[in-house]
Amino acid sequence: MKKKKKKEKEIKDIISERKEALKAVSLFLILCFFLNFAYFKIAGEQIIPRSFTASLVALFLNLFGLNAEVNGTFVLMNSSSLDVIGECTGIFSIIVYCSVIFAYPTSLRNKSVGLIGIPILYALTLVRLISTALVGVFIPSMLDFFHTYLWQVFLIVFVVLLFMIWRDKVVEVK
Repeated sequence: MKKKKKKEKEIKDIISERKEALKAVSLFLILCFFLNFAYFKIAGEQIIPRSFTASLVALFLNLFGLNAEVNGTFVLMNSSSLDVIGECTGIFSIIVYCSVIFAYPTSLRNKSVGLIGIPILYALTLVRLISTALVGVFIPSMLDFFHTYLWQVFLIVFVVLLFMIWRDKVVEVK
């Protein structure tokens, strides 16, 4: 019986010591869920963000000399096409980033500075789509690796790095 009470006390002590971290992680998960839910309720089929993103990608591809056209959410190029689906708009990395910024225990002013990361993440999304389209045109054998693996890992690492830069340069400044 004493062992059980001792074990319970140890668990309570561990939880008590990590209360702030547990609170931040819980808030992060709640925000991720809520922001995803709200986005899909508002955006539905996401035609506007998908079409807008496709238009920007085509614009930049034309600057690179590819004869790119937009048809709804499709970017049509010389020998290939790209369908900008909801995941291609960068919304998920933006939601994760915003969730971690808002869950982090700091002032509202610091959190608002952290929102500078949103256009940075969207710009990275455009770079991702443009480079993926270029790989699809010039090195089609590498398209799956580039799109499915390389950029996915890079986006995850970039969101973490962007958060750490914000935390170190804005929040933890002494």
